[in-house]
Amino acid sequence: MHLHDLAPELLSLILQALDNPRDLQSCIKASTRCFRVYARSQRLILSSVLKNAILPEALHHALACARIPAPTPSDPRLQQTQLPEAFLDKYFQANSFEFPTDCSTTVALCRLYSQISYFIDDYATRAMRALDLEPEAGRTMALALSSTERARLQRAFFRYELYCRVFPVKHDDSCSYYSWRPPPSWFGSLSIPKSCQTPKNRRPNSWWSDR
Repeated sequence: MHLHDLAPELLSLILQALDNPRDLQSCIKASTRCFRVYARSQRLILSSVLKNAILPEALHHALACARIPAPTPSDPRLQQTQLPEAFLDKYFQANSFEFPTDCSTTVALCRLYSQISYFIDDYATRAMRALDLEPEAGRTMALALSSTERARLQRAFFRYELYCRVFPVKHDDSCSYYSWRPPPSWFGSLSIPKSCQTPKNRRPNSWWSDR
């Protein structure tokens, strides 16, 4: 029996069981039948794939990135650390963020996952090459990261992204959007060295791209 001979309900379950958005993108590009099934239940399928791709150890931090309010520095009601502290109070509560139920937030989370996956693979490849492995071996080893290694890298990159969103900086003058005191000591677990900067070219632009 061919894949196209399966009922749409079975195709939907197959798509929901894929490991990551990259595999989902390959399926819907290779099969018009899979694309039609995906188009009818985009949020359901994409949410299921994201739950498979974002490992449990990093899921809370990923959802926090998707749920943080956008900064509104022109709003006079926003005073000092009101937004960061209010958000962080919720962030430090266990299971305080639900998975997105709207399509736009789900797609935004998928794009963020694709960006972070790109950086994880690049970081792992460079790390392997630094160990004097063969150039191609570095890429192979990066793709063969264990679930524990990938979970830790996902958590680190999602937390870095969260730090940048909670304490955004206007890159034109290197000043914070907020007029506030330094981050409180209890936020030390998310501290990032000042020498680290957010990449200006944040690829990929589409949720399925990985390079």
